[in-house]
Amino acid sequence: MSTEAKQPLNPASGMATAGFICGISSIVLFWAFGLGQILAILSHVFSGIAYSRKERLGKAGLILGIISWVPVVLYFLFAVIFGLSVALGSM
Repeated sequence: MSTEAKQPLNPASGMATAGFICGISSIVLFWAFGLGQILAILSHVFSGIAYSRKERLGKAGLILGIISWVPVVLYFLFAVIFGLSVALGSM
């Protein structure tokens, strides 16, 4: 038996992990106007780099980044429609 520590077969890189965390954070923080969009964009960038390097978490981060755009866009549309209805409410 050897006393050497075994290395993981395919360790995730920092880019893949950063993309995955940004994807999760953008879904959770979609209501913080601006922060959700920035995190979603960062998720796409980091995960795209990791995915091009054929890393496992890269694909997961890309999927989370795409999913995070749904609540961000819906929240933005709600804010615009609500703002217009308040502004034009006296018609």
